[in-house]
Amino acid sequence: MPNEVSGGDGVCRWLCAVVVAVSLLVAVPATAVERLEIDNPGDSAYLSHRFRIVYSTIPSPDQPTIPLLWQVIRPAVGDSVSGLYVSSYNTKDTDDRPSVFGLFTYPGRQLLKDTPVRGVIRDWRPLASHPDEPITVLYTSYSRDTAYVNRLAVETGQVTSVYLAHGRDERPTGNDKWEPWIDVLLVDDYDFDSTQEAFVYINSERQSNPAVRTLYCIDATTLSIEWSLPVASPIHRGDLCVSESPDDPSVLFLGYNAKQGFSDSRFTDLMAYLVKVDHDGQVIFQYDCAEHHFDGDIVSIPSHSRLYVSHVLPFPEAEPPPIGPDEYRLTAMDWEGHSLASTVLTSLPRRLWAHPFGNDSELWLCVQMKNGIIQVYDSTLTLIAQSDSVAYLDYLGRAKIAGLADSVMLCGDGVYTNDFEELADMPVHTSSIEVLGYDDQGNAQSFLINDVPAAVVALEKKSTAELIGVFYRRNQNAVLMVLTGLIVAVVIVNYYRRKSKATLEIIARQRDELRETHRALQEAQATIIAQEKYRQARDIAGGFGHEIRNALLPAENALERLRSALDKIDNGHQHNRYIASLDRAINRVFDLTDVISQYLKLDRTFAPVTFDLNNVIRETIDAQRLRLEEQGVTVNWTPSGGVCVLGDPVQIQSVVSNLLINSLDALREQPHPVITVTTTDDEHHVRVCIEDNGQGIPADEQSRIFDTFYTTKPRSGHGLGLAIVKRIVEMHGGTIEIQSDHGHHTTVEFTLNSALTQQEASQ
Repeated sequence: MPNEVSGGDGVCRWLCAVVVAVSLLVAVPATAVERLEIDNPGDSAYLSHRFRIVYSTIPSPDQPTIPLLWQVIRPAVGDSVSGLYVSSYNTKDTDDRPSVFGLFTYPGRQLLKDTPVRGVIRDWRPLASHPDEPITVLYTSYSRDTAYVNRLAVETGQVTSVYLAHGRDERPTGNDKWEPWIDVLLVDDYDFDSTQEAFVYINSERQSNPAVRTLYCIDATTLSIEWSLPVASPIHRGDLCVSESPDDPSVLFLGYNAKQGFSDSRFTDLMAYLVKVDHDGQVIFQYDCAEHHFDGDIVSIPSHSRLYVSHVLPFPEAEPPPIGPDEYRLTAMDWEGHSLASTVLTSLPRRLWAHPFGNDSELWLCVQMKNGIIQVYDSTLTLIAQSDSVAYLDYLGRAKIAGLADSVMLCGDGVYTNDFEELADMPVHTSSIEVLGYDDQGNAQSFLINDVPAAVVALEKKSTAELIGVFYRRNQNAVLMVLTGLIVAVVIVNYYRRKSKATLEIIARQRDELRETHRALQEAQATIIAQEKYRQARDIAGGFGHEIRNALLPAENALERLRSALDKIDNGHQHNRYIASLDRAINRVFDLTDVISQYLKLDRTFAPVTFDLNNVIRETIDAQRLRLEEQGVTVNWTPSGGVCVLGDPVQIQSVVSNLLINSLDALREQPHPVITVTTTDDEHHVRVCIEDNGQGIPADEQSRIFDTFYTTKPRSGHGLGLAIVKRIVEMHGGTIEIQSDHGHHTTVEFTLNSALTQQEASQ
């Protein structure tokens, strides 16, 4: 009994092992990760496109920094709509001159307006407006230790300002000037009240003034402060997004743990946070993201109805997977802060963005790590694809360019397709790029990039010749060696090809000569056979006809005497009928001897003259008119003018008459009998075609149709008609052919040499 239990346990363990193995085999394909190929060759010379710098500017190192020097107001469209962009620059600290905004056209870079402003420009954004409305920008500035947000009508120079904060320089090695960062994080109508709001963040490092490190929500039209929120953890550009729902007007941002020891009532810069704030500036939720230095990222994908956040510490209500010291979390969450999915990243994430991966128009989540690896996730944070370590792409946006069906990715280092194939290198690595000009089909063709230097660039496709030239310059020695080898090979091949060609020409010529000789021998053989057949048939027919006539003459005399004797005895009609029948039989035999005599005299009676073939055909048809009408046969023939041949008209009439009579015989009892006669002539020959829709000739009889004494009409034919026809045509230097479909039609075509050809031959 114990042994039986032990055996059962062994079987169970074996079955469990099989189930686990099968489960693993089934699960492997489901978790398979596609290899993501990043085509970043590092050598821009071989890329299909390039950026050409139209013009650029490099600010002086002594000028206070502005993150975005140039920004697009209105892009150009083809040759019909000119573009506009605004530039900004600060003067040196030692200069007693104002800062300036300039309005320029594109293309052409014509300066329309130069507008000076007071204070040091820190950041700015164009405000959306109708093309007929004044061009307006919202900019932040500081002057004499005071921070402002301003609204500038560029064309009129009218400036409206509102005070934000003031401070002092408390740096141990400072210059006694308060120089805060006053960043415009976003301009958007986040609360759906048809008025744009600007989210401005003041950040002053090493500053104990409680007014600094504050997030402001400002009405961009009236410059009234709707709400403000002290946030000790600095907020970077791109780390603030607004709700897509009118029912929940709010913003969500990430705060960075700068580790400078500054705190306020809610936040400390020793911690990184994920924070949601409603339209009244009240904090809805505040999640701790990381304790050590960690600059997270956040992206909203409306089509997924969720946000994606990179962080370290677990969020509330989530099931946190355990992570190691060098691992990070990626979480999908709704706008209310509920975690929907989470996964672990094995490297520090640098950038998150939405991307239509491959040929799929659906948006996927792309994550680029600090180690250069790019990963693609679906909405449930299942890993779809992963690349090897590559250079940092720094995704900035998308644009449509000529020659490609899908839009391309604009990145800090270049332009890439959806399949991550690099098309062009950026002239300088940039963190901001805007489309400045489109062609008439809506394809982006010029861009404005902001970095050092700031530049207007045009994207151009390289020609095939240019790429070949690059390859040649890079590999000149190898190319020359290959070309030299090819030239030598071509010379050698051509040498042997010419020898082979000459040999092949000799072989072809000899083959043609042999073929021509063989054809001539066949023709000579056929001619000899035909002549021999004709000679034999003539000799036989001549002797046979002579003997028949000699034998019949006494019979004819005896028959005549018998007729006279019977008339004297009883004048009986019965005897007359018998004698008449014998008379017809003897006459038919005499007719046969006449035909044989005609066959024998063909060569001797041949007397060629020039005559009109149409006349011969017409006379032949007229001679058979009575029989044609009796049988109800329709003759289709349209004479063509000037069909002259050199020959014996009597013999040719015999040819046409024989063929016409044969057609009439074949058309007996046909419901709709038709004979068609056509004549055609070219430079050398005249062709006569006689076609009927009669009963035709069986296929097995067509090869013997021209043989002497062969007939398909045993009761009425004697087998010499077509033999005579063939002999006459050949005597005239022509050919004759019969094509017949048994039960449907027969076509006889013979050729004669034209009179002109005969004359040229005689000359």
